[in-house]
Parts: sequence; structure tokens; C-alpha cells
Amino acid sequence: MKFSNGRDMTVDDAVGSIQRVIDPKTGSYWALEMGAVKEIKKLDESTMQIELNGPHTPLVHALSATMTSIMPMKEIAAGEMDPTKQMLGTGPFMVESHAQDDNWVLVRNPHYWRAGLPKLDKVIIKIMPSDQARIAGLRDGSIDIASFEASPDAPLLLKNIENVAVHVEDVTNYYFFAMNAVWDQSPFSNQKLRQAVALTIDRNKIREVALGGAGEPTTAMAPGFKKCDTSKLPVWNRNIDQAKATLKEAGVEGLKFELLVRNLPADIQMAQVIKQNVAEIGLTAEIAVVDEGTWVKRAWVDNPSQFQAMVTWYAGYSDPVMATLWYNPEKAGFTAGHMPMVPELNQLMADGFSQPNGPERDKTLQALCAKIDELAVKVPLVTRQDTVAYRSDKISAKVVHLEGYVNTLRGAEEYTRL
Repeated sequence: MKFSNGRDMTVDDAVGSIQRVIDPKTGSYWALEMGAVKEIKKLDESTMQIELNGPHTPLVHALSATMTSIMPMKEIAAGEMDPTKQMLGTGPFMVESHAQDDNWVLVRNPHYWRAGLPKLDKVIIKIMPSDQARIAGLRDGSIDIASFEASPDAPLLLKNIENVAVHVEDVTNYYFFAMNAVWDQSPFSNQKLRQAVALTIDRNKIREVALGGAGEPTTAMAPGFKKCDTSKLPVWNRNIDQAKATLKEAGVEGLKFELLVRNLPADIQMAQVIKQNVAEIGLTAEIAVVDEGTWVKRAWVDNPSQFQAMVTWYAGYSDPVMATLWYNPEKAGFTAGHMPMVPELNQLMADGFSQPNGPERDKTLQALCAKIDELAVKVPLVTRQDTVAYRSDKISAKVVHLEGYVNTLRGAEEYTRL
């Protein structure tokens, strides 16, 4: 195996890359998903060993993410490559050029380790923020393939275009509705109030209105994992009578709160459904639509987070416990501004990470799901479906069936022109 500059990749590159991820100086949040790493070392020219301080079941899943890609550590150490500005890897393509906000041009890596791949000599990635522009490009043939991340109308708009194949991916990624239980200007430190709101959520209506019927109602562990029995969750199932009774216990009447969303169609439509849902128990959600930068600052950067309620999504990854880590503010500091510290929840999480797959772990994961549901700080809504469409008369593309790492064009090295 070689890097695209022709140098052999070595076990030292692999060891150094993982060490770089867990080094606090790197500041990689992905170190959290790696578990407590005691030592990483080279055993021989083709073997590295990772020793942990304790069992960590999703380790291999964490290693499969792009965050742990093997990097050219020799060049980085020598100052010949700056990973914040340059790309050098062992993948099927390498960067030929980049025009900011316009395009990336990737060309075939002649040193790629899989014989006969990639089948394409060049890929031009056009930056086209507008769904309509991408649809028009597919229609007139100026583009061959396009992804529509979280675009609810894409499948409907694409289905009647001649020679366009449409594939809606199954994913473990999911949307959730968060209520700030930390900020003193949020009313949602009241758990009974949060539970009352959670009991109003109509997930089926959300998927119909916001996602055009795509997606599936979900818990904190996506349906694809088959780890959460929703019939055993305390406030997951919609029940307006129970919501009203719980609201009465909370001692809250006529509450108005701000619901913060990014200026994205699916997010806005979800917020509108939630607004209708909470109105059934006498609460008023005032939707505030903001740009991405403002949303990120208020939701993730500010501490405490400057929102009362908001809608967003998490990647679900490839092990059911991985996304639950973001419910632990001690581990995931970016959530500390709205997620309270709950020792029982954190212990269930720790058990889920350390237990081997089997009945005991399944029992823990169900309990973890139930605890997240009971707390009702971050209320999972529906899975976040992504759409890939391509010109079936121009290229042959096998789109992956299940995706948990937001890589909608995984396997592009096998695409061919017809």
C-alpha cells in the first residue's frame, strides 16, 4: 500500500496517526470514541497493537471512521506536509485542484492499492448549494451524480426525470429536538415540563411533512440497530392525555418558548410540526430561523447554550452506543451548555461501551435508551435520510445500503462511465 506520492505506507504511519488522534494537543473529539487508550505500539512491519485501560466494544467501529484515517506521518513530522492545508492519503483519488466555493478536482491515484480501481480517471466535485441547481444539472446532463443530504423533496422532484436513478439511503443518523435544561433563561430545567413536551411529539407527522415520507421514527439508537423496544420507553409514544396530566404536574401554564432552527427546509418543517404538537397542550413555540454560523454559536459554542429549544441531528455511526456519548456533558463538552450531568445515565453509557456484545449488553442498551427518553432533554425524532441520484444512462453507480458516517458517495472508486 502506498500514499499517492508513491511512498510506501508503513506501520509507523498507522501508529502515528492513531497517536495523533488521541493526543490532547490535536484536540480531536474522536478521541472520546476510541476509549481509554493506554499504549499504541509497533509489533512488526505489518502489525500495530492498541492496548486499552479497559474493555471498549466499539473500538473497531471508531477505527473505521475518516477521523482515524492513516496519514503520512513521516511527511508531517518533517514539515513537508501541513494536514490543515494539504491532503495526502492512500485512497483512490488525490486532489489536483481546489477553487474555493466552486469545485474540487480529484484525479486517479496511480498507486491505489486495489488493483483496477478507481475506474474513473477524474472526478469534478461542483459546489452547488441549491437543490434546484443540482436537479437541473441532472436533468440536462451537465452533472452525472448528486447527493441531497436531508432534502425531503428531492426524491419526489427527481422521480420523473428521464434516465435519473434515485436512491434513498438507510442511515443511523437521526434528528432530535433539544430542550435546554442548563441555561437559567430556559424553562426546561423542569423535567416534568420536558416530558410533557416529549409526549406530544408526532414522529410520523414529522417524517411525512418534513422528510416527504422518508426516514423512520427513532430512539437514541436508530432502528437499524434493533436495540431499543419503544413500547418500554416512558415518554416516547405520543399520548396527549398523559402530556396534559404531566404538564399539570409540572405546574406550567401558557408557556411561550423560542425554538431555534437553521435556515434549512427540513429543520424548519420539523419545527412547524413541533409547534403544532405542543399547541395541543397549550404551549406556544416561537420559531426563530437563523443562519448556520449563528446557530452553531448559540447551540454548540456558547456555554451555557443560548437557546431554549432547538432542532438538529447526530451521526449514528456503526455501533448503537457511539452516538449516546454526546449525552454525557463531561465527555462531550460541546453539550455541557444544555445537557445536565446525570451520573446514572453516564454509568449506563460506560457499561454499554465496556460490555461485550450479547444479552447483558442488550439489556444495558435498552436501559440506556429508556434513561435518555425519561430525561427528555434531547428527544430523538426521525432518522435523517440522504438521497443520491445519478444519470443511469451515463454512469454505473452502486450506492451503499446503510450509512452511519455521512459519506453519501462511499464506494465511488467503483463507479464507471457507460
